[in-house]
Order: sequence, then structure tokens, then C-alpha cells
Amino acid sequence: MISGDDPLDHADLLVEQGRVDEAEATLRAGIAGGHVHCWLGLAMLYRDLGRHDEAVAAWRHGIDAGLTGTREGLALLLGKLGRVEEAIAEHRTVIADDGPAGVICLARLLADQGRVDEAVAEYRAVLGHGSVAYWPLGELLEQDGRVEEALQVYRAAVTAGETETRPRLVRLLTGRGHLDEALRQTRTAIAAGELSAYAALGYLLARTDRLDEAGDEMDRLAAAGNWLALAKLSGGLSRGDQAPASGP
Repeated sequence: MISGDDPLDHADLLVEQGRVDEAEATLRAGIAGGHVHCWLGLAMLYRDLGRHDEAVAAWRHGIDAGLTGTREGLALLLGKLGRVEEAIAEHRTVIADDGPAGVICLARLLADQGRVDEAVAEYRAVLGHGSVAYWPLGELLEQDGRVEEALQVYRAAVTAGETETRPRLVRLLTGRGHLDEALRQTRTAIAAGELSAYAALGYLLARTDRLDEAGDEMDRLAAAGNWLALAKLSGGLSRGDQAPASGP
């Protein structure tokens, strides 16, 4: 049980002071005294010190103690150590035990190994379940050069309410020449109060030669005293005029 005299907190302070040996001893004493959550601190201490075998062993003790997050920590460490198949197995156990949200780490590990098709398949299999977000799949596809597939996923993300994905969608739409759709998405973002979208709006209005609309928008913002939005819009217009081949 964590308290004001928690040995984990004490160990953290010792590490900050460079007293690593004392921190290790404090954590081990805490474990011996029933503070099993100290396995988590010990695992991270060994990991940071490069004592990887001891870190793996500590993560496993944490798993046996039922500590939240320890299996994820073990899986990530195994992946960094190149023990890929072990890491994959641990990630799969996390997904089986805790739900599909853990697929993000598994997919990234597979992609880092060049196993992109497997990563995409793993991610697609859990979309629509629980709290799994769409955008990491879009990012994975985009990084693999599968831009049209990424566009479809980013569209689905925005439709599903992942509005933070909209700038990614607008960027890809613009790069692929889908300027009208990019403009519609940008106006939707502005209507939702996303101030940063004014830069994209200016850029897209310049790219589509809608300078009358740009002028009307500038007049509206000036009349409202919305100087920050006006500055972003003006900056976007300038970039659209000067570098029409680039994105917003």
C-alpha cells in the first residue's frame, strides 16, 4: 500500500541525488516489507541503468504480483532488446487480458521490424472495438507510403469523432489535390472553434483562387476583432501564394 512513507517515493529521491545503490536497496527492502509495487520502480531503475536481464526479471515479478502496466513495460523492453517474438507474445497477452487498445504497441513493433502488413492486419482486426483509435492505423499506412488507404482511415477517424486527426486529413487531402474536400474539412474545424485551422483556410483559398472569399473572411475577422485568427489566415494566404506545391 502506498503511503507518505512509500519506499518507491524515497527511492526516486535517492536516484535524483545519484545515490543509485541506496535506491536499489530501498526498493528491495520495500518489496521484502510487502510493498510489492516497488517491483515497478526496481524494473525501471534496472532498465535505465542498462541492467536489462535484471530489469526483465523485475518486470516478471511485477506481473506475478498483478501490478498494472508491468506486462506492457516488459513487452516494450523486450522489443528494444531485439527479443521480438517474446515481445510480441507479451503484447498479445496484454491485448487478451486488458482489451484491444494495446494493439498500438504491437502494431508499432511489427512495423519497426518491417512487418507492416502484419501490423496493419492486427490493427484492422480490432478497429471498432473498445477505445481503439483510428489515427494510428492511418499514420502507419501513411509512413508505408499507402496514402490513399491512410486517407480512408483518417476520414473514418474524423467521422468517429477523432477531431484531432483532422489536420492530418487536411494535409493529405491537400497533398493529393483534393482541395475542395480539404476546404470543407477546414471550414468544419473552424466552425468547431479550432483557431489553428485559419492558416489552412488561407492556404487553401489561395490555392483555389478564391481570393474574394479570402477578402470577405478577412473583413469579417477584422470586424470581430479576432486579430489572431486574422494573422493565421493572412499567413496561410501568403504561403499559398508563394509555395503552391507545399501543404498548409
